[in-house]
Amino acid sequence: MSPGSNSPTEAAPGAARTGGGWPLWATLAAALLLTALAGVFVYRLARAPDDHVGRALVFFEQPLADREAYLRLAAGGAEPIRLMTAADGWVVEVRDAGGVGRLRTEHGASWVLRDIGMGRTLAGCLALVRAPAERKPLQP
Repeated sequence: MSPGSNSPTEAAPGAARTGGGWPLWATLAAALLLTALAGVFVYRLARAPDDHVGRALVFFEQPLADREAYLRLAAGGAEPIRLMTAADGWVVEVRDAGGVGRLRTEHGASWVLRDIGMGRTLAGCLALVRAPAERKPLQP
């Protein structure tokens, strides 16, 4: 056809091709799958065993008032260090073996994670925390 014709089979100069988007969707699906697999791997690595003693991050099943969280943590054998405001997670020091198990079974902690050396990297903006909690005598 001559220049200037509007034939539907001819692409206009500079127009992008449409179709053939399957590589984009396959790449997106692969990226999502790899991200999910990495998340599962890191969770399994960071999940604190029931007899863990030391620093841990505790998330309760539902957001709790500070006083209620303090009471549950103390009853489970953990000392609160600080609250992660953005995620309602508590950084604690577990003092006795079996404390993590008690936090999970008796006090409603859904996630208890230990430090695996990648905390700030994985936390991203959630690593911003309040000042350390006030030192108060804990009563179970």
